[in-house]
Amino acid sequence: MPFDFRRFDIYRKVPKDLTQPTYTGAIISICCCLFILFLFLSELTGFVTTEIVNELYVDDPDKDSGGKIDVSLNISLPNLHCELVGLDIQDEMGRHEVGHIDNSMRIPLNNGVGCRFEGQFSINKVPGNFHVSTHSATAQPQNPDMTHVIHKLSFGDTLQVRRAQMGWLEVGVQGCITRAFCPPWTQRDALQRRHALRASAPSNNPSALLMSLRLPCHQRCTRLGTSA
Repeated sequence: MPFDFRRFDIYRKVPKDLTQPTYTGAIISICCCLFILFLFLSELTGFVTTEIVNELYVDDPDKDSGGKIDVSLNISLPNLHCELVGLDIQDEMGRHEVGHIDNSMRIPLNNGVGCRFEGQFSINKVPGNFHVSTHSATAQPQNPDMTHVIHKLSFGDTLQVRRAQMGWLEVGVQGCITRAFCPPWTQRDALQRRHALRASAPSNNPSALLMSLRLPCHQRCTRLGTSA
């Protein structure tokens, strides 16, 4: 009798005529198919659905890209002695300074009864606070009078604001008066161009001078009491 290699098969199959279906097996099979279908639909829905992710980044104060904000403070406390006045700074990065004295000075007021505090300091671009208090005093006063007047409180860099005077410029071309609201540095150039172009403008085309002038400002042409 020849050697049968199939004897090494440890996963032998049972013939179908020897198996018998049961209600328990049918229920388990249906549950398994429904669970597989649920997993498939869930993964498919999660794959095709757009997900919106919100992220918040905070500047690193240690970088040279402006991680700090400059603050300038000038405040008067007319009923508090200078030895009791101090500036406290704290934030969520662990900074906690009590009695900050760098770039600051305290000026006595009212014969030493009050104090004027002036200081310039930097704070990190993270949640935190700074406040004037008596926490840095050696002996804490009882019920200190924190009445104050803020003379100056600024954040960040100082902006330069320039003011320019504006004027009206009138140009007349054959019954049409053009009024232009121009900055002063454009009025002189406009007048020079008007004299240069008046001679070259055709007499049968009154608007040629207006089209060639091109004032860099708002123009309004009034003809016979109407506006165009």
